Amino acid sequence: MDTSSINGSGLPISLPKNSSTDKLERLEARLERIEAMLAKQAELLEQAPHIAATVGNIADSTVQNLQAKGIDVDERARAGLRVLERASDPEILSAIEDLLEHPKEVKTAINMMRQAPGTVAMAANVFDGWMTGAMEEGIDPTVAVHNTVESLHKLVLLMQSDEYSALMSSGVFDPETLQVIGRVGDAMQHAKHSKGQTGLLGAMRAASDPKVQRALHFAIELAKHFGESLDEPTKLPGK
Repeated sequence: MDTSSINGSGLPISLPKNSSTDKLERLEARLERIEAMLAKQAELLEQAPHIAATVGNIADSTVQNLQAKGIDVDERARAGLRVLERASDPEILSAIEDLLEHPKEVKTAINMMRQAPGTVAMAANVFDGWMTGAMEEGIDPTVAVHNTVESLHKLVLLMQSDEYSALMSSGVFDPETLQVIGRVGDAMQHAKHSKGQTGLLGAMRAASDPKVQRALHFAIELAKHFGESLDEPTKLPGK
């Protein structure tokens, strides 16, 4: 629209920008934009039934394909809603938030789970190798396992008995006692290699050896204290 006008002298003049003509032009442009928008909306509304029909056909086709595979769509939908309901539980969300705050630990746990099948397979291979080697050596694995279980069962029963408590409270497992037992074992290990013979005279001559005299003194003291203990009544813990 032309914003110029002609004054009384015949010369053109310009109207100010805030004149009513300028406002009308802006209003007209705005109305044109509104009209274009309404036209697009009207076009979309006209196409809405066709779009809805297309979406419905796709949904029906998907449901039919799932049903053909033996999938209960309704049950799946209900299960999905139950999962969604549980997933939105505050405790579940709090647990998920904790997991997200420790990504390294979660990654480590996932890696361990991924490696678990390999670890189990390796353990199975080791066990199979052990079983094969045991059978080659004449060991019956079934009997070995049975005897192991029986031994563990009897050991557990023994550990619950008063006699076991008496044994543990005695001095058998004291360090000094174990040291003496170890020395006796060493002496037996060396003595078994001796192939000589000792008679009465040889024993009498050996009795003059200070080492033999010390061992005899130990044996006599042990026999004396052991004999004294035989005369005492057996005392069990808790009795």
